[in-house]
Amino acid sequence: FTRFVKLRARKVTEDRVLDIYRAELAAMKIDRRIPLYVNDRIGSPMLVGFLRPAVVFPNVEGSADDLRHMLRHELTHYKRKDVLYKWLVQITKCIHWFNPLIYFIGKEIDKCCELSCDEAVIRHMTEAEREGYGDALVASLKSPEHYSAFVVSMTMSDNVKTLRERLDAIMAYKKKSRAVIGLSALLTILLLCGFTITGAYVAPQRSNAG
Repeated sequence: FTRFVKLRARKVTEDRVLDIYRAELAAMKIDRRIPLYVNDRIGSPMLVGFLRPAVVFPNVEGSADDLRHMLRHELTHYKRKDVLYKWLVQITKCIHWFNPLIYFIGKEIDKCCELSCDEAVIRHMTEAEREGYGDALVASLKSPEHYSAFVVSMTMSDNVKTLRERLDAIMAYKKKSRAVIGLSALLTILLLCGFTITGAYVAPQRSNAG
C-alpha cells in the first residue's frame, strides 16, 4: 500500500504549502526533511513508511490553518513513532491471529494514538479553532475512495464511530492542571509499586519434615 500511495503521488511544489510545512517542521524541532506528497486516491491525510516516512495528503486546497493543523497532526505521529507501535501491533496480530482480544486491543491502540495526537494539536487552540479542526476531520471522510480501513497506516479517521468519539473529545477538551497531572502520575506509581510487590510475593513452602 505504501508503494501504491507513493507511486500515484506527486511531490508538493506549491510555495504556499511548502512554507507552512517548513514552519511546522521548525516549530516541532524536526530536523529531517520528510517528503510531502499529494495523492487524490486516498481518503485522508496520512503518514506512511517507517524507514523512509512521508506525509501524504488527498489535496492541499484547504485554508492555511487547516493545512497547519493537519500537518501538525501527522508530524506528531512521526515524533511519537506511532508507525513503530502500529507495526508491533500488526506483528502481534500475525502471531496471535486466533485471539479476538488482540484485534480489540489493536483498535484501541489506533484510537488512542489518534486521540493523543488530536490533544497535542488542540492544546493551545481556542474553542473556535477547535471547531475548525473538527470540520477539517469531517471533510476528510468525503473522498469517494477511502483506503484507510484496509491498511496499517496513520490516518486522520478510521470510521464514523471513531470520528464521533474524536470530535466529542476535541470539543470537550479542557487543559489539565498541574495538580491533576501530578495526582495521575502518583496514582500510576502507586499502582505499579502495588503490582510489583504483589508479583514478588512468594508463598512459604511447607516443610516435609515430621
